[in-house]
Amino acid sequence: MINIKMNLGDLKEFNRLEKINNMTKKGIASAFHALGKDLKEESIKLMETTERDVSKAYLVKINGIWVKHHPSRANHPAAIMTGKLKKTVNYNVNGSDTLTFGAGDKKKINYARPLELGNPKNNLAPRPYLKPSIKNNEGNAYTHLKTQILKELNK
Repeated sequence: MINIKMNLGDLKEFNRLEKINNMTKKGIASAFHALGKDLKEESIKLMETTERDVSKAYLVKINGIWVKHHPSRANHPAAIMTGKLKKTVNYNVNGSDTLTFGAGDKKKINYARPLELGNPKNNLAPRPYLKPSIKNNEGNAYTHLKTQILKELNK
C-alpha cells in the first residue's frame, strides 16, 4: 500500500502551476494568431510584388474577357492573375496545439499546390508563395511567442 500525504500548501502550489500552464497556453494561442496574420499578409505581399517574366505572355479568359497575362519568373512567388488564389491564403489556429497555414481549395482552386511546389510533369517550375512567407517570419514567431506568453503571465 502507498500512502500519500498532502497538505493545503501543496494544493495551492498545484493550483498556481495549473494557472501558469493555462496562461502559457493562452499566450501560445495568441502568438499563433499573430503569426498566422503575419504569414498571410507576407504571402499576399509576395504574390502582389513578384517579378514577372515579360518574355512570356498568355491570353487567358477572365470573366468572359481575353486578357494578356505575364506569369511570374520560375522560382519566384506566383503572380496574381484573377485573385482567386490570393483569397484562399489563410491560417487556422487550434488552441495552443496547432497553427495551420496554406492556400487553395481542392474543389475550386486546385492549382495552389502545383504553383507552390512545381509540377515537372506539366513543365511547371515552382512559384513558391507560402514557404518564403514562413522563412521571412521565423524571427516573428519567436517574438510573438515571447511577447504573448509574458503578456499573459503578467496579467
